[in-house]
Amino acid sequence: GKSYLFEFKYNTRSLRWYISISLSGVKVIDSLKVIEGVNLTGRYNLQEISKGDLYCVRRKETAEPTGRNNFGLGKDYELIYITTEEFAEALTEQ
Repeated sequence: GKSYLFEFKYNTRSLRWYISISLSGVKVIDSLKVIEGVNLTGRYNLQEISKGDLYCVRRKETAEPTGRNNFGLGKDYELIYITTEEFAEALTEQ
């Protein structure tokens, strides 16, 4: 029921993507480094997105790290949101 603004920037010096997230014009996360397989929002205690977390996941077979041209919808790496409930369910299936 809430609309978020996601802003992505690529830093050529660090060769990394960074994400900022705003809610109603207020940044709730600023310049968060996007790293594959890491719970990107886990260390933040944000009531706005507390029902889940964001992850960068590898969607296609590649040896390349997350880079300028392989991150985004339909690319080697994508950003996904998984609810706490979905995560717990996935753990019990393993």
